[in-house]
Amino acid sequence: HRTVEWTRHEGQPAVAGDRARTFRVTLDAVVQNKKGDRISGVVAVLNDVTKEKEVASLKNEFVSNVSHELKAPLASIKAYVEMLLDGEVHDAASSREFLQTIANEADRLNRLIERILNLSRMESGLVAVNKTDLAVTEVLREVADVIGPQAAQKGVKLEADLAPVFFRVHADHDMLYQAVLNVVSNAVKYTAEGGLVRLSTYLDDGSVVVDVSDNGFGIPEEELDRIFEKFYRARSSG
Repeated sequence: HRTVEWTRHEGQPAVAGDRARTFRVTLDAVVQNKKGDRISGVVAVLNDVTKEKEVASLKNEFVSNVSHELKAPLASIKAYVEMLLDGEVHDAASSREFLQTIANEADRLNRLIERILNLSRMESGLVAVNKTDLAVTEVLREVADVIGPQAAQKGVKLEADLAPVFFRVHADHDMLYQAVLNVVSNAVKYTAEGGLVRLSTYLDDGSVVVDVSDNGFGIPEEELDRIFEKFYRARSSG
């Protein structure tokens, strides 16, 4: 009579020497007992799961950040609605200003939710890429029109220096729009009041370049290589 016992362990061993590092592993062991506690054989598989653990940690941090971002516009909407309901606004101009702020915050919520849904679709491979010939300048103007009011509300100047020539590329309109929107939105978000965000496009050796610059505090140089990792957010982003 033989029994087979399977066990899994997780640990964090360290490698010494010039290439010292700590990494996360899982150890799967199959132990075969022949009689009593006498072990007749062991098969062990050691897997380095450091990357998986890092991604899981970043994902948790991302969810936490998104939750915080969702709460902010909700709190703003609730505050303005309560002021309107309590009769604290007595003139049409102020009422309209409050309602416009509520509408802007609702749009902001919608964009956040759309970002989360797009991430989910990309993770599951359900995003359909629909490439067409499109004018980059037109896409950038769409972004400027959407972000402009947000920048003005924060006291940040958004300057769209777009070439009169309509550079054309073969790309998915919605994906290009979302990518540029995210970059410009972040530039506005992390630029202080009175700052400048500049959006421009030009040709460079046959390639169309989309340039977004600002005078905010920026991303630390040591973190630039990681900004395109899933769920990663620069620590200085707060």
